[in-house]
Amino acid sequence: MPLALRFYENEKQQRAIFTDVVSFRDMSIITEVKRIDVQEKEGFMECEGKRKATTFRTEVSEWVNPDDDGEKRLPFGGDVENFDVEFKEVD
Repeated sequence: MPLALRFYENEKQQRAIFTDVVSFRDMSIITEVKRIDVQEKEGFMECEGKRKATTFRTEVSEWVNPDDDGEKRLPFGGDVENFDVEFKEVD
C-alpha cells in the first residue's frame, strides 16, 4: 500500500504532498547515538615474580550527534564582511 506525507498550512489548505514515502525525519529534533571508542594496548604484568603478557583495554562511551561531521566551519558573515561590498536591491 503506497503511503503519502502531506503538509498543511492550515486545516483546509494543503502545502505539499510527497508520495511513496518510506520514512522521514524532522531535522529540527536533535538525535544522538551512543559511540563507544575502544583502545587496547599490549603489555606485561608481573605477579609473584612471574611476568605475564596481558592486554589492557579501555572503553569510553559518549552520546554524539550523527549529523555533526566534526568539521569546524567559518562563521558566515554578511555581504560587507565577505565581499567588502554592500549589495542593494534593485526594483
